[in-house]
Amino acid sequence: QGDPSKHLPGPVFEDVNNFFHSCSTGAHDKFRGIPDTDLLEARFVDDASTPVAAGWVRKPFFSREGTNVSIALADGTTFATDGPDAEGPWIEQRYAPLPAFDGNFALVGSWVVADRAVGIGVREDDSLITQDSSRFVPHVIEAA
Repeated sequence: QGDPSKHLPGPVFEDVNNFFHSCSTGAHDKFRGIPDTDLLEARFVDDASTPVAAGWVRKPFFSREGTNVSIALADGTTFATDGPDAEGPWIEQRYAPLPAFDGNFALVGSWVVADRAVGIGVREDDSLITQDSSRFVPHVIEAA
């Protein structure tokens, strides 16, 4: 399995590097979530030349807005997007379906600065993979 910490720059990311190094030693392969949570199993991959396994999603570690994402549903149906982020490392995560409303899939993203929530965004698309062309509604969280 891959080690994305080798791609992170400088001492600013020391804690992140340590986290990824511990993940890349094999512990993440056995991860099944923290008890009493619904976290999804995930793993790092250096070589993305093999097809995505059924029930999994693969994306470049540094991609954004739906570029170079591949989804393989349990029934064998696949979805994929192109983009400029085709270089590794990659992360794979168990597939969890997005809620669908009238044929549109929605997700909520959050922005956290330091330890404070500062915004959320709702992104919606008619594809399972939301992208920069998806409908988007940002919300600012102001301090009380």
